[in-house]
Amino acid sequence: MEKKLLTFTCCLLAAVSIFTQNNQNGQMLENSIPKDWALYDIGDVGQIAIPLTLELRSKNSVHTLNQKAIKNYFVVHKKIEVSSLTNYQLIFQPLGYDNGEIPSTYMRVLIKYQKGKLGDFMKWNDASNLTSSDREKVDKRYKQDLLNAISKGKDIMKMKLISRNPIEVGKTNGLAYIKHSYKRQMGEKPIVKVQSYSFYNSDEMVEITISYGLAENETENILLDKIASMFNFNNRK
Repeated sequence: MEKKLLTFTCCLLAAVSIFTQNNQNGQMLENSIPKDWALYDIGDVGQIAIPLTLELRSKNSVHTLNQKAIKNYFVVHKKIEVSSLTNYQLIFQPLGYDNGEIPSTYMRVLIKYQKGKLGDFMKWNDASNLTSSDREKVDKRYKQDLLNAISKGKDIMKMKLISRNPIEVGKTNGLAYIKHSYKRQMGEKPIVKVQSYSFYNSDEMVEITISYGLAENETENILLDKIASMFNFNNRK
């Protein structure tokens, strides 16, 4: 009896160890994904969960989506095959947009990926260790990049900056990120709230930008705000 109990205990500890290791290495736990969301494998980079009310843009894209979605007890699980291994972007938009259906609400999730060499970017946890001086320098760079982008879109799209918040540094799934948020407007269209999260991993960087109109459904907007917390790298460096 004692031998059987010892064997069971060892197996249980091994399972807990594997569970913890997978979570630390970036394996999303499917039973932690919200209801009515889908889990996407982004090539070999990592995973992210997205509400089912959004679809991956297929027009003019560098990726293909494995149509054989894996449906199990917990969540719809899809694989994105990326043709570019260095720099690319993925866009999630309201359902039906690719088919010419104009949604009544503006919302978009943009995922940008950059690949470099080991050491080109901060490590997965380095952002949380930035000093006050470092944060000020990073904030100035983010602000200038934003002002440049607004300036370029001013004449063509009548874009203007409504407000901007200083950068924030935080963690989700153990990963450190830099958050940059602001509000912009194009002409007389509704004001759009933009939140950008940058995740670094030594030789790669993922930037997740969530945008939506402030006049839209507040409940759905709260869901969109959770998307960045549903990202993880497969291997942390």
